[in-house]
Order: sequence, then structure tokens, then C-alpha cells
Amino acid sequence: MGEAVISARSEALGRQLRALREKRGLSQTELARILGVRQQNVSMAEGRCGRGATFRVETLEQFAWALNADLVIEFRERAPGVTS
Repeated sequence: MGEAVISARSEALGRQLRALREKRGLSQTELARILGVRQQNVSMAEGRCGRGATFRVETLEQFAWALNADLVIEFRERAPGVTS
């Protein structure tokens, strides 16, 4: 089985990342340093959600760790008649 990838269809994920980072009092540069990535990577993660972005589950887990948060992935039933 290949790597697990999540397609972000809403901007909610990016907003959550930014809100958690700000709540923790971290700049994008500080969070990037903790994660061992460039600031641009943090900026892209916060901003590109909702534009067909995909993320590896491992990447989301790293953000959760750095922000002292839980990553929760779950299935939810769709309302009757909703197909996508």
C-alpha cells in the first residue's frame, strides 16, 4: 500500500493550522524551525488548503506534534441524497 494522502477540500484545515500556531504564540518561522522545514512550507500549508492541496498523513501528524494537538481522521456518513 502507498503512502496515505489526504486531499484538503476546504480551507478549514489551513485555518485550523494557523489558529493553533497563533494560539501557541508561534510565528511561521518558529514553527518551521521546530518542524525542520522552511517558513514557506508552513505558509503553503496554511494557505493552500481548499485549492486541491494534498497532504501526507505523516506531514499532518508532524504539525499536530509541533502544535501539541491531536490529529483526528474519521469517517462520517453523508446525509441521504448527498453523493460527493
